[in-house]
Amino acid sequence: MEAAETLLTTTLESDPGDLAALHRRGFARLALERYSEALSDFEDELQEDSRFPDAWLGKALALIGLDRPDEAMEALEMAIALDPNYVDAMEVKQILEGDL
Repeated sequence: MEAAETLLTTTLESDPGDLAALHRRGFARLALERYSEALSDFEDELQEDSRFPDAWLGKALALIGLDRPDEAMEALEMAIALDPNYVDAMEVKQILEGDL
């Protein structure tokens, strides 16, 4: 996963507007447990296009990793509002509700 993160960073250095690379790097950073960096990637992505439910889920997962459950819940609710059938977001929300 480290190699993927490095490759995506290189891609973003040459094309900072590549939202797909930014999105993928956010999930790579989640896998590497670099939650602050992942959160930054997802927030940057959402600043460019806030209509992407998967980015809201990524943001929520980063916030969970940073032990910020209330903010994570808000991000999950945004993901579900954008896609009411988004099973992954609903499952994470149910788990988080059990932990609150």
